[in-house]
Amino acid sequence: VWILVLAVLMSAVGIYYYFRVVIAMYFREGSSTYIQVAPFYRFVLIAATAITIILGLVPGLFQNLM
Repeated sequence: VWILVLAVLMSAVGIYYYFRVVIAMYFREGSSTYIQVAPFYRFVLIAATAITIILGLVPGLFQNLM
């Protein structure tokens, strides 16, 4: 019985923290500041995103290289 009480308690704690994120995202007014990103970091982000998408869609393409 004590494990059930612990599970319910931990679930309540988890719900509390998840709802804090949801409330911050949808119900609070955010700041509209623009973050300036250096061109090199922008390139790295775009390249990493493209590689992730390609590996997710066509995993066999890179399996033959290993």
